[in-house]
Amino acid sequence: MISVIVPVYNVEKYLPRCIESILGQTYTDIELILIDDGSVDKSGVICDMFASKDKRILVIHKANGGVSSARNEGLKKCSGEYISFVDADDWIEPNMFEKILCFLEESGSDFAVFNEKRVYLDGDKVAHIEEVNNWKALSNGTVLYGKDIFYKIFSKSGVLWNKIFKRDVLVDIFFHENLVYGEDTVYLLEALKKCQSAVVVVDNYYNYVINRVGNVVSGDINEKCLDLLNNNIYIYHRIKSTFPEVGVKRIKVAITQVIKKIEESSANINVKRQYIQKCKEAACAVDREDCISYYKSALDSCGGKMEFIICRYNPNLIVHIKSILNLCRKKQ
Repeated sequence: MISVIVPVYNVEKYLPRCIESILGQTYTDIELILIDDGSVDKSGVICDMFASKDKRILVIHKANGGVSSARNEGLKKCSGEYISFVDADDWIEPNMFEKILCFLEESGSDFAVFNEKRVYLDGDKVAHIEEVNNWKALSNGTVLYGKDIFYKIFSKSGVLWNKIFKRDVLVDIFFHENLVYGEDTVYLLEALKKCQSAVVVVDNYYNYVINRVGNVVSGDINEKCLDLLNNNIYIYHRIKSTFPEVGVKRIKVAITQVIKKIEESSANINVKRQYIQKCKEAACAVDREDCISYYKSALDSCGGKMEFIICRYNPNLIVHIKSILNLCRKKQ
């Protein structure tokens, strides 16, 4: 059996699609745990309605405590051999569990990682779907061990929704409820420390909706951008003794995301300067020796490495270069 943990908060527009995609799986031995985290719309009612029709659903209603608190409630209640995390405004392909569990059982791996489709909305309508391949250098069914899990998976993907774990791996690991953003990555770090192997599945099984309110991927620069930087600095310090270059790569990816937000932002120049300074502080949080390890590694392109090094000294230059490149692309 697979336990599917879905935190729910004010997602009445998207929730039925998410639930139906889980209940309609070709693999039917499912325990769906819906945690209504104090929703003030009809999300809680929708959860109860589905639960009244399908005994595989367990609904938990609780006071609002955030996504980490909701997931922790789900972890306490789950009983499946495997655990999957799904966001309530996303949906999954009908054969996802069947296919992923086949790879897990054949390989005996502690978890599986797979690709997603990024769904861009225009209002409530799907405007564009992009199939993503995070594992271009790996073939279907590749099994990774030890440090390769950190180098080839954690350095690229810090989310949970594109992974399915053996429940035994997640025993006694809970989410930090005081984190505002990046709780996935911090939790994943703790989980991976207990994993001996991972199987890579290159197919796109998860539909990830991009332009959600409050998502750091969309919207203007905000406090979530700072949380993203700070959480990756925390991760760097947690793994610098064993995988320093991976920690540096995580910070670099976070900086790249925030700089992209700065480029696109309509905020005034003083606000932008504050965030640019935070990017520099994040880059400078890395020890010089670890910068050298990262620069010598194969974790990033030459351009990506140069971007990080420049950011340690003059992040404004990166913002200006990217802005000019974007203008050139628009004129073409």
